Amino acid sequence: MAFRDNIGPNPFGLKQIMNVTKKVGTESDCANRTNDVEAVQKLLNLFLPTTEIFRAGFGSTNGTSRFDALTGFYIFKFQRSMAFTGRTVTVDGCVTRATAFGYGGNTMFTIVGLNASANTRNPAGYAAFMASFPITPPGVD
Repeated sequence: MAFRDNIGPNPFGLKQIMNVTKKVGTESDCANRTNDVEAVQKLLNLFLPTTEIFRAGFGSTNGTSRFDALTGFYIFKFQRSMAFTGRTVTVDGCVTRATAFGYGGNTMFTIVGLNASANTRNPAGYAAFMASFPITPPGVD
């Protein structure tokens, strides 16, 4: 189940993020739990309307809590856009549970970037979204 999680020092100033419990994406090791997929879709939908790709006519994610091609497309596009801004990210179309801001060589977790984008581009929506999920201690599945 997706949950609010405390996060250590990060360049975005986030004290908490919405984190996933299991991997979301296209790879065979992605559990795509409905609650985790829902959290990723909602994070995307909080900032997608401010992006060029959204204005090109792709629209919002479907919000069914099931991983689909559009959700995968937006994850991949998000990762590529972060890479172009100079952030170190893994471009694999997957969202992995964050254990800190980044990992190995300061590579940023995608879920941290999704939270940061949602918070920056839609602060009120992000605050309401964060309030709608429980705080779950790390390691609880």
